[in-house]
Amino acid sequence: PELKVYLAQDLVTPEKSVHEDIVVGERVDAVKQKATAATIQALNDTVAVLDNGKLQAAVDLLFKADRIVFCGVGGSGILALDARHSFIRTGKTALAFVDAHEQGMIAALSGPGDVFVLISHSGATRDMLEIAETAKEKGARTISITHLGKPPLGRITDVHLMTAARETLYR
Repeated sequence: PELKVYLAQDLVTPEKSVHEDIVVGERVDAVKQKATAATIQALNDTVAVLDNGKLQAAVDLLFKADRIVFCGVGGSGILALDARHSFIRTGKTALAFVDAHEQGMIAALSGPGDVFVLISHSGATRDMLEIAETAKEKGARTISITHLGKPPLGRITDVHLMTAARETLYR
């Protein structure tokens, strides 16, 4: 999957690199173009590496869940909150926690009807690893969303989804 992304990135010939840093004093239209291009590229790259079987497995877990718990810290916490907002519309009980202590408490109180979605760009954040292990010990199912590669979080969750989004300085 990583090779596909790198090949796709090499074939793209935008006017400027989509992952250029935004610099102080840059014109608004240049900032707008860079941010939009980076988002589009991240989506296209993710579609190229996202495993359909794993995606279906995640959908099945979420469909059967009584309660969905999204967890992330830092920038990933914002994604967890956004996911909760979207999933509330499905009629499922959806929660999101961005504080590691609260995540630990909810994991300790989880059970077989719960699905934890753990979002971590690196997939190596110690807090996320502990939350996944605790939730699994309590019988909850787990889904991880990380960047490409073989991070520790992906090895301990039931389903591991990978994205190709790059962290940028202006994110």
